Amino acid sequence: GGYLDVIRLLLASGAKVNQPRQDGTAPLWIASQMGHSEVVRVMLLRGADRDAARNDGTTALLKAANKGYNDVIKELLKFSPTLGILKNGTSALHAAVLSGNIKTVALLLEAGADPSLRNKVRWQN
Repeated sequence: GGYLDVIRLLLASGAKVNQPRQDGTAPLWIASQMGHSEVVRVMLLRGADRDAARNDGTTALLKAANKGYNDVIKELLKFSPTLGILKNGTSALHAAVLSGNIKTVALLLEAGADPSLRNKVRWQN
């Protein structure tokens, strides 16, 4: 029900599954950020770009990892998203570590994320 029905209706009516907002945010990113795993699944099955990045370089997987939405991550992983360094200089694994969610970290490591990758962000104290 709810969002899933709306998404199905929009897609059936010709909505473009990869049409971003003005800030470059794709519908898949929004669904991931909100934790809607069933919506994520439907969008991926309809051809959503699993690695579509916002203008700031974050992807749906990175955002789900940051939020600890493991059900969303599991759906995304079925479509082999990028686990490495993104164009913004970080990775989903880095986001999971920074959020402190051990289950999310374990899920990404199990999927093949490389724990030896170094982010390209320079941290200042």
